[in-house]
Formats: sequence, structure tokens, C-alpha cells
Amino acid sequence: MGRYSTKRTAFIVVFVPILLFGLVFLVGNYLASPAESKNITISYSSQTADVVTTIYGDNIQSDSGKDFLILDMTIDNNGYESFSTNQYWFHVIVEDIEYDFDYHSVLLEDWMTVDVLDGETFQGILMFQIPESASSFTLVYESAFSEYKIVWNEI
Repeated sequence: MGRYSTKRTAFIVVFVPILLFGLVFLVGNYLASPAESKNITISYSSQTADVVTTIYGDNIQSDSGKDFLILDMTIDNNGYESFSTNQYWFHVIVEDIEYDFDYHSVLLEDWMTVDVLDGETFQGILMFQIPESASSFTLVYESAFSEYKIVWNEI
């Protein structure tokens, strides 16, 4: 028989599991922290116009009472496997009304639907038609398949 005292055995039985749990907890939090920092960063500048010129040299007039909202965006994928630039996932909210992208965007030749892989960057111009009286807007991204932490930076 061993020469362990009851106090030493109690210490080992009680405190060693607590120490191991604490160590596992700390290591787990350390390993999980990079996942918390992953995000999609979308930096954008905006301008409005009532007429835009296509890649073919044609001028397109916005609808009556509307302006084109032209967003020049840079999208950085920081940690996700991929991020889709599908224009159908982007919306603009003006005065509690959500607007889809304007189909004339494809005539600017600056937007493609691609999957931006982890660590990669995409740049393009996407256009919406919003009321010409609009003084502000909110840009949103709503994918039907994935959720992302998006950091919006207006430049």
C-alpha cells in the first residue's frame, strides 16, 4: 500500500481535474479566437447620377423621380471559405424601403458574380435606383445560403 495521506489524495482528486478543465478552457478560447475575428470587409464609396454611360457608350437615364446610386466596392474575405458577390444578395435601404440592384449594373462591366476565397479581394461597381430625394442609405447583404460577419467601411 502506498504512503499517500488522505489530504494529498483529496487534493489530487479535487484540484487536478479543476486545473485540467481550466487549461482546456484557456487553450480552447485561444484556438477559437481566430474564428471570432473572421469577417468580410466591404469598403465602398458612393455617388449618385441621373445618367450613366455603359461600356458600349450608350447613356442610360434613371427612372422618373429616381437617381442611380453607384457603389464602388472592395470586398475582402478574412477567414471564410468563400463569399459570393451575387448581386441579388446586395440591397440598399432608403427610408425603410429595400431596393434591389439595378439590372443596368451589368452594362458597366465592373461587376461579376464570383466566389471570393479566404484571403482574396474583389473590386467592382454595383448600381441601384433610389429616390432622388434620398439623403442617406443603408447597404445590406442577405445571402440565402450563408451568414457572414460583415464590416462596412464607407470611404
